[in-house]
Amino acid sequence: MSGSGPKTLVLATDPPVVVEQYDKIIELLKNDFRVVVFEIPGFGFSMPFSPFRFDFTKLNEVVAKFLQQLDFGPYILAFPCVAAYGAIDIAARFPHLVSHVVLIQAPSWMEEIKWKHGRDKTGLLSKPIVGQVVLQVLKRKRAPLWFDAAVGNRSMLADFVETTDHAFSGGASFCLASAFQRYLTDTPQPLPAVKQPSLIIWGEADKSHRHTDKTSSKIYCPTAEEVLLAHAGHFPELEQPELFAQKIKQWIYVRA
Repeated sequence: MSGSGPKTLVLATDPPVVVEQYDKIIELLKNDFRVVVFEIPGFGFSMPFSPFRFDFTKLNEVVAKFLQQLDFGPYILAFPCVAAYGAIDIAARFPHLVSHVVLIQAPSWMEEIKWKHGRDKTGLLSKPIVGQVVLQVLKRKRAPLWFDAAVGNRSMLADFVETTDHAFSGGASFCLASAFQRYLTDTPQPLPAVKQPSLIIWGEADKSHRHTDKTSSKIYCPTAEEVLLAHAGHFPELEQPELFAQKIKQWIYVRA
């Protein structure tokens, strides 16, 4: 957490990216916001206890409790990819906690399911126990392959790989199999439309979402402003931080 601006902007990390990758975007935003960056339970160094089940509703309630305990709300939630659905759920069930919602690289649930199966073509990660064991063994090999498919700003590829591998060396968790099995289920969650002001951001150079219907994000926030970053991939807040920060500040302060 850094900064002392009048509004609090909360960024969820996009695993296997860890919080240390966010230094630049924090630096760019901290004069205008109080910036909070956190790792979802089960990823990075947010270590879950063994009974933790990764159920969609319960995990989101853990995040909501975290936000309540921080006591800096109402928050601007800028959540990427799968975590974005958590932001939508929290905004609906805990509206007093959320003033604005930013969806980053998040299509409709069914489009995300197609993306999930594209990331797990053999179905191994979807198999309980087997998926967890396989990912634990292979996560340090899998992460570079994922970054190669996802990072659009190729000059940053080596840094993504190095920072994440360093975290894995220190014991960082990557419970993607559990998230695929329990959180991002093949049966969609009945998510309502977001009532708070909302912004949709897409990095267009993300090869992993090459065939995704990006317009499907509108199902959750039909009146949202959209920002397309042509030279960013799956991590626009990290790959083009200056432009991302500019768009966020413009949206919150100039057009409010």
